[in-house]
Amino acid sequence: MAVPPRAPTDLNELLHFNPHIIADPVPWWWMQHLDKDALSKLAKISMQRQQEVLAAQTKALDAAMKAMGH
Repeated sequence: MAVPPRAPTDLNELLHFNPHIIADPVPWWWMQHLDKDALSKLAKISMQRQQEVLAAQTKALDAAMKAMGH
């Protein structure tokens, strides 16, 4: 019998930020039917998205460090 997942009880645990929760909008199983050009375009879009996420995380980290006086 499967054990149900434990519900978070700590506020810190409830508000934990997961930066990796952003999902790619294209399901992996769908991409196997695309041609090489379309796959290349999707790969570029995916890399651009990742670059923008990392830039936003860097900006937030810089702001946090500035707020802490570092």
